[in-house]
Amino acid sequence: MDTLFELLNNLVAQITNAPVLVLLLVSLFGIGRLIKEVGWPPPRFIPLILCAVSVGGTLWLGMPGEVPPQISDPNAVLVFVGLTLWLVAWIVHKAALQYLEDWIEAKVSAFLGKNKPKETNESSKNNAGGGPA
Repeated sequence: MDTLFELLNNLVAQITNAPVLVLLLVSLFGIGRLIKEVGWPPPRFIPLILCAVSVGGTLWLGMPGEVPPQISDPNAVLVFVGLTLWLVAWIVHKAALQYLEDWIEAKVSAFLGKNKPKETNESSKNNAGGGPA
């Protein structure tokens, strides 16, 4: 039991010591998955919502003091950092996570016995007469 508490304590310490952009990147994946599970808004709006969250998050949590002093508007730099972070999240999602997500869903469905193909109404309509279509 002590090992579990040590593991959880180490995990919390790593999360709290992680850079803000890493936490924001991981949060984008979680928010996107949550929106997908809820089912509203439609999936085509998820990238737009995550872009707004990414830009807003970097403006809210970013460090304008880390921007070089010769730049006149640190907020503009933070906006571009947010856009870049969103682009990285989107590329990682398309390149790896989407396939991993599909693979996990297929394995869970197979384990639960839900991988039987569904019969569509059109195939039943075509066979309603008993003969070939």
